[in-house]
Amino acid sequence: ERIAVAICGSHKTAALGIPLMGVLFHGNSDLGAIALPLVTYHIAENLIDGGIAAYFVRRPTFDVLKTPNAEHRTPNGGN
Repeated sequence: ERIAVAICGSHKTAALGIPLMGVLFHGNSDLGAIALPLVTYHIAENLIDGGIAAYFVRRPTFDVLKTPNAEHRTPNGGN
């Protein structure tokens, strides 16, 4: 779930931004130059998200059920 959340934001940026620019700058011959920063940002965001996803895949998870004496722990700290 963490990986999906990290990557979904970048796809929303391009999916909404490019069509919106097409509507706002309709007929402008410089539309490619206007959209270039968004496209560049989208590529950079995907590269960064790929690194974050790789980190989440390698990171060990904490599993409460596999800890010693887990059956004796209570949610409120034993009080």
